[in-house]
Amino acid sequence: IAYKNLVELSDLISKWSFRKRKSECINLPPQEYKKRRVEMTDEQVKAYKEMRQEFFTKVKDEDITAKIVLTQVMRLQQIAGGYATIDADHVIEIIPPARNPKLLEALRLIDDAPGQVVVWFRFMPELLGMKQLIDQVNKTRSRDREAGEPIKYIEFHGDVPQKDRGAIKAAFKRGQYDVLLGTESTGGIGINEFLVADTVIHVSSDFDTEKRIQADDRNHRMGSEMHERITYYDILVPGTVDVKIHQVLRTDTQLSSKILREEWRAWI
Repeated sequence: IAYKNLVELSDLISKWSFRKRKSECINLPPQEYKKRRVEMTDEQVKAYKEMRQEFFTKVKDEDITAKIVLTQVMRLQQIAGGYATIDADHVIEIIPPARNPKLLEALRLIDDAPGQVVVWFRFMPELLGMKQLIDQVNKTRSRDREAGEPIKYIEFHGDVPQKDRGAIKAAFKRGQYDVLLGTESTGGIGINEFLVADTVIHVSSDFDTEKRIQADDRNHRMGSEMHERITYYDILVPGTVDVKIHQVLRTDTQLSSKILREEWRAWI
């Protein structure tokens, strides 16, 4: 219902701990957090309502079900992202990448970014959809330069072999690529090479607050002084589980800040 005795908990911790914040040790650029809201297509709205009410929907003559609430929440988030899964190897595309509101918004942000960009995804089908969309755009731009410069991108996720990951990180750090498409579960922890990007886009997130904070910190650490600021974008669909997930992340952050007696992060 509510947390209790936070002051007492904070007192107990403070007696046996010493903390030095990153901002007290390094002169880093400010972090700016923004939201971009997009609306689902009619196909998504229909599937979303059916899944929310019935734990079931049909897309392209295929049944998509959820037996428990946790699976239902995941399916709902997937539908908001333009696809749904029957099992790990069976992905149903509700709308193509060229009509996907989240991916189109991410593309706009990439085009408007002043420098390199990291785009984070929770689900691989979203990442692959973004890759397909960029490939389509690049074909058009290769034929017509007035449409813009092609986007040089690289991937970083669980399907990328370990032996290739070092070279990918080094190439992105050298500026050989404009955009890195990655999953938080693979690229969100313990990597310094992504700090060359001054723009971060979260197409989807999960409920893991620590994973989110770690992903954002890939661009905000020693060496980030090269940037004037670091800008983070969350692409959200109003009225969906996207918003619920971000409320959970926000609550976790506020609770942590109360216990540690510090100003809570402004993100989300």
